[in-house]
Amino acid sequence: MLREEFSGFKNFVFDLDGTVWYWDQLVPGAKEALETAAAEGKEIYFVTNNSMLSPEGFVRKLEKLGVKTETSRLVCSPEIIVHYLKEKNAK
Repeated sequence: MLREEFSGFKNFVFDLDGTVWYWDQLVPGAKEALETAAAEGKEIYFVTNNSMLSPEGFVRKLEKLGVKTETSRLVCSPEIIVHYLKEKNAK
């Protein structure tokens, strides 16, 4: 069960590096917190400024660590840059 102060929130956004994982392992308690929020119907999203992987790569990494998600729930810095450049019609 989520603590009372979090129960009124519908969406949760987590940074990956240092919050959900230390690259090769989950932060202690992260999986349980994510599972609790999901079980209570909360929407879970992830963000990262790490550019080492594509969104699909980050999803695979999360799943390898036991956290299920999908690319529509993840935003990473290269994706934001590409979106910005497309908006500006950059070639």
